Amino acid sequence: MRTRGKMKTAIKFLISIIVFTLLLGLGGCGIINRDMKQNQQQQQTEDIPKSLERIEKDLEQVFLALAGPSVELEQKGQGQANNGQQSQQQSSSSDGKQNQQQNSDSKQAAGQTEDSKTQISETLRALHLGWNDYMPEIVAKGASRELLDGFSTALNELSTAISTTDRSTILIAANKLYKYVPDFYALYEAKLAELKRINYYTRNIIIYAASDDWTNTALNLSELKDAWTLAKNSSAKQQEDTTRLDLSIYELEKVIQSKDKDLVKTKGELTLNNIQTLLKSLEK
Repeated sequence: MRTRGKMKTAIKFLISIIVFTLLLGLGGCGIINRDMKQNQQQQQTEDIPKSLERIEKDLEQVFLALAGPSVELEQKGQGQANNGQQSQQQSSSSDGKQNQQQNSDSKQAAGQTEDSKTQISETLRALHLGWNDYMPEIVAKGASRELLDGFSTALNELSTAISTTDRSTILIAANKLYKYVPDFYALYEAKLAELKRINYYTRNIIIYAASDDWTNTALNLSELKDAWTLAKNSSAKQQEDTTRLDLSIYELEKVIQSKDKDLVKTKGELTLNNIQTLLKSLEK
């Protein structure tokens, strides 16, 4: 009887040790999983490098020089004075575009085109230098060879496209280059990357609609809506800005269906502005 009692006591003790070990292991796994999630979140919210911001800013200058669909970028550390200068540049560029369209003097129009080409050529040199500086950084971040080659090829194609006199061709080439900017942002901040991708599709819509290419306009609208579905889920906390952008995309879709390219331009530019507003609220 005493032997059985001792055996029961030993079994209970052994069971207690096993249960304690299992609980300790599960607790450790929970800590590890929590730490892994925290590390993943930190990786997804890394600061955007200045070299990438410079590339994006230079690329926006190409759109601005052509009076195309551009956005106003606010870099960290810049004051209201710089923002005012950028707004004046955008306003002046827009006025210049209207004057060019209304002017029937072909020589004067050609001169304005040459001025734009000179400005774009200087900006492209800055882009090539910026890309040369940025490449080692994204290689260290694990960027794929396909991403590197894609941006490099698109940059060369844009450099070749400026020799043409077709404004639409240059704008399409510039936006093709911009297509890789969201992929760069995805290396640091997923939420910002998806909104940058919506910039790309919205810009394409404006450019293709201006040329009455409604097939490509519709294709980009479809891609825009898919991208916005993903981005909207990650920006639910910014309810007012999210709703405003959601409605502007809905308005853009309606004018695309009516094939009114002037309204597409207006609604598209409003959509770009609303994207920037949401981006700024996410960065706070």
